[in-house]
Amino acid sequence: MEAKMKRKLVADEKAQALSIDFLVAIGIFIGAFLLTYYLLAASTASYSGESARMYPVAHRVAEILIKDPGEPADWASQWEAGNYTYAKRIGLSDQSKPNVLDRAKLNALMVNDTTGNNTWWEFGEGATTGTRTISTAEYGNATAALGLQGNASGGYRGYGCYIQVIPTNASTFSQDDADDKFDTVRRGLSGDVVIIERIVVVPIIRDMDYDYDYYTMRMLVW
Repeated sequence: MEAKMKRKLVADEKAQALSIDFLVAIGIFIGAFLLTYYLLAASTASYSGESARMYPVAHRVAEILIKDPGEPADWASQWEAGNYTYAKRIGLSDQSKPNVLDRAKLNALMVNDTTGNNTWWEFGEGATTGTRTISTAEYGNATAALGLQGNASGGYRGYGCYIQVIPTNASTFSQDDADDKFDTVRRGLSGDVVIIERIVVVPIIRDMDYDYDYYTMRMLVW
């Protein structure tokens, strides 16, 4: 009888240990599930709420900048002359070479910085280089012509943007300055922000002749 009692106690103890192990395993599983859910929710938070509504707007602006020459197609010459209301729609594409950016349009819309033999461009209110600074009037008309602000022909209302076009070749171009400016603008914003990046083609002068190189166009929309 005593031996049978001992065997029963041992069996009960094993069953209890098994139950505790099972509960611990279930607890670990639930904890891991909740942690994974939290991390996924945090990582996709920028694509929910207002950001989810902003993303199609930012995507549309990026597509127009890259693939459209603008309206009228010669808007850049008038823009450089200070006639900002002439541009009904701003696009950076070369009219004769779709998906290739026109340097004249880049120089008209954005300020350019030269690092070594490389040039990179930026657009935003107050962006400055040398003797040129993008004014409030220039920025306001540009965001309207990009469809980010309302104008006489309609458009979205209340969105701002900051744009850079930088070389992708890290062996010849250090993007530290561009990164610092991009991060400074990003940190200065509150609320929802959408980041768009595209690979673009820009004509460059190489060995006294025109060639083409890959650049990154990155944009903040808020």
